[in-house]
Amino acid sequence: MPKSYDPDEKIEIVLCAIKGEKVSNLADEFDVSRNSIYLWKKEFLDGGMIKLSGDSVTEQEARLKEKGEQIKEMEKLLGSRKSRWKSLKKALAELNTTDKIKIIDQLKSDYTVAELCRTFSIARSIHYYRQNNDKDENNNTEDQLYFGYLAYDKDGNLVPEEKVIQLVKDYCDESPHLGYRMVTDYLNYTENLKVNHKRIYRIMKVLDLMQDKIVPKPKEYQLRQKHELTGLNQLWEMDMVQMYIDNSGQWVYMFDIIDVFTREIVGHHEGLRCRIKKALKALDEAVANRNIDDLVLRTDNGVQFRSREFQIRIRELDISHERTMVNTPEENAHIESFHGTLKRAEVYQKHYRSITHCRNSIAEFIDKYNNRRPHSSVGKIQPVVYHKNILNNLVSEIEFAA
Repeated sequence: MPKSYDPDEKIEIVLCAIKGEKVSNLADEFDVSRNSIYLWKKEFLDGGMIKLSGDSVTEQEARLKEKGEQIKEMEKLLGSRKSRWKSLKKALAELNTTDKIKIIDQLKSDYTVAELCRTFSIARSIHYYRQNNDKDENNNTEDQLYFGYLAYDKDGNLVPEEKVIQLVKDYCDESPHLGYRMVTDYLNYTENLKVNHKRIYRIMKVLDLMQDKIVPKPKEYQLRQKHELTGLNQLWEMDMVQMYIDNSGQWVYMFDIIDVFTREIVGHHEGLRCRIKKALKALDEAVANRNIDDLVLRTDNGVQFRSREFQIRIRELDISHERTMVNTPEENAHIESFHGTLKRAEVYQKHYRSITHCRNSIAEFIDKYNNRRPHSSVGKIQPVVYHKNILNNLVSEIEFAA
């Protein structure tokens, strides 16, 4: 059965609507449909309070006078509330986030967090984040220490927490430079305890005994430069490529070196391990085949080329070493291009039966590449022929950057 409203309620609702309050809010507050409010408002505007209430003129005049007085009182009240709300909003705007969260915590028993956060113009996520951080900060340090992995002595008896903590403090006081792993080693081997390094880490972290982590500074090295090449043995490029042996399921790793000016492969070595010694053998072979003077060797950032042994060797040979930037194979383009040719014309066409078969086949291909295969970059002749023409002064002066 539809709910009936007395004239006073209707007039109150209509007056609120005329004063500018949202019809949707009035409908929720007075539990009345929005259509009814629109209808009452229309009736009021068309016929005044008489049509809306159905009273006689005399009764309506008395009621109108009474309502007029009520409206005046409401306007005074609303005006004072409005000014107070403006003052309150101004005061709230001057509060910092921490103070706002404290007030929200005090009021959240009477209001929802969502309502309070809207009122104070802060996100709920900020409120919950600060709240969780405060809980962590308020936790007792001792409670944080007495948690986690247990410690035992050499006989398997449980060691009291206080003893472990005191030992950690003693070692750190005596040697402040110690890290948590070294302190763990002292406890395990000097104090004959059985304690996990994670527990010592937690204790030292809570007690603020941790040392600043030393981040190693990257070693400086000479980056790839542009070189104006005018002849042999001025710039070599070196890299590593791998091949697969079908029968044994092993990988073969080859280090090789190309002379950028003539496009010759001047040294190479294959092996089943990608070791520094293999790279050095390829380098020594290339040096033995050529008379080098003021040579620049360009490589990528492979561990073999960054190793101490490799650096010592190139200093002994008086070779300048430069490395490409990380993930930039185009800076080592000539040897990379050779590897592409090697894979298309040799590796992908063969099924190597053994390391010996692989070595022999690769050696045959490199011999063909140097001596019989024309190369467009050197005038469409073979690299070895181009090399000989340079030595015999049969090549006009050429200069290019690489």
